[in-house]
Amino acid sequence: MKNIAIIGMPGIGKTRFGRAVATLLNYNFLDLDEDIKFHNPEKVMDEAFLAEDFRAEETRALFRACEKDDVVVVCGGGVIETPINVDTLKRHFVTILLEASPDYIADRITLQNSSHRPMFYGLTEEATKEKVRILLGRRRPLYENAADLRVDAERIGYEKEIP
Repeated sequence: MKNIAIIGMPGIGKTRFGRAVATLLNYNFLDLDEDIKFHNPEKVMDEAFLAEDFRAEETRALFRACEKDDVVVVCGGGVIETPINVDTLKRHFVTILLEASPDYIADRITLQNSSHRPMFYGLTEEATKEKVRILLGRRRPLYENAADLRVDAERIGYEKEIP
């Protein structure tokens, strides 16, 4: 069986869902963001790093994941904005899109500590909702193009509680 990749918006619950899938299938679990941090300990995961280097490092991490067997890989929300990543997902993974309404996603982000989500840090609840709507509007067709399967995060049982 191919490896599995989980894609979707930031804050939607990809990590929790990915861990559950990995456990169910007895697969290993890999979070690309954690892999990037591990391979770049000297770089601070700040806005400057995200803007200039993060997407390139994400591509490298996705390539490293292709070398593994029996793994569920949780991708960053913007992985689909780099065409080579979409090609890699399509060729090497069964890709599951975790999707939900913009309000659901924004509510989860608001409940989380936004310090580990630089793009939402310091935003009000209303500003977070607007940013999610804009991002999702831009990314939805990219997610749908990359996905083999789609799962509604609002219906899989963990509501908006934060793991």
